[in-house]
Amino acid sequence: MTKERLRAFRTLVLEQKQIRGQLKAVEARMYSIGGQQFSLTPQGGGNRGHTMDDLVSGHDRLQRLYKQKLAALEKEQAEIEEALSVLTPNERLVIRARYFEGKSWDDVCRVVHYEWAQTHRLHGSALQKLGAQK
Repeated sequence: MTKERLRAFRTLVLEQKQIRGQLKAVEARMYSIGGQQFSLTPQGGGNRGHTMDDLVSGHDRLQRLYKQKLAALEKEQAEIEEALSVLTPNERLVIRARYFEGKSWDDVCRVVHYEWAQTHRLHGSALQKLGAQK
């Protein structure tokens, strides 16, 4: 596990949140009556826009794509979490706070309740253990 892959994990977490939001929005539109137009007066022939089947099919496709992407991201997240199992609890706290949550070094020190130097020793030890896993 490299430092670069740990840095990329923060983006993965943000992407998961974004996709979950998109998925909720698609589901809300799918069940929302506000997006549908009804009229009591007869309308002329011809297809004036999408049929209900087209709309449902489009929403189903988006849902499926978002769920597939979430599954792939969660698989990658699980691989990274498994790699962290070789670390001590404090090392995991440092790695998660710094790379997964994007905290500053000062905030990381507060999370583990250590001074700057000890926090950086934990960080170095964690990276060394993760690098040895290859």
